[in-house]
Amino acid sequence: MASRGDDDDDRPKRSWRDIDRARGRSRHTSGDKPDYAREKLERSQAYREYKSNLDKFFSGGAGAAPEGLRGLLDPTGAKSARAKDLEALQKASAEDRGKWAELAKAFVEKHELPADPYLLTELAGHPSEEVAAKAVATLRQLKEDEALKKVPPSLDQQLRSLEMTAEDDDLREAAKSLRELLRG
Repeated sequence: MASRGDDDDDRPKRSWRDIDRARGRSRHTSGDKPDYAREKLERSQAYREYKSNLDKFFSGGAGAAPEGLRGLLDPTGAKSARAKDLEALQKASAEDRGKWAELAKAFVEKHELPADPYLLTELAGHPSEEVAAKAVATLRQLKEDEALKKVPPSLDQQLRSLEMTAEDDDLREAAKSLRELLRG
């Protein structure tokens, strides 16, 4: 049996400088030098703008698509107008409830309601019973289509409030039946 010292003589000895250099990078990277050109590119303003535009484009930001694609993706401009209106509605929700009520009523009249249970729950508490009725109907449809995966915790309370305070009998009944449907 060979002694431990015999095997060590065959390996080349590494200097402390080589050991320290190896600690700074993964064993799986190729080459000894970092890619300075790539780092410089990623720090440049043009690259940051490019990445920002890509993020806007894929998140559906209005006006983020190049002119040539904008006509193909949204020829009528309805999607970008709906996205603008929805953004304004969400912003007003936190800032000014009076303005929110006006924007919500206009949004419901102009666009189809989104399949967002949190927004629909908020719209169910709208002062206009027409808006609340549309929100409750959309929530019911989502539940029946099994598209309502996560129910907002405040929805039950919002529906209970509608049952007690709504002047429209149909809205009270719709809120009650939706609550029963959600309880399963």
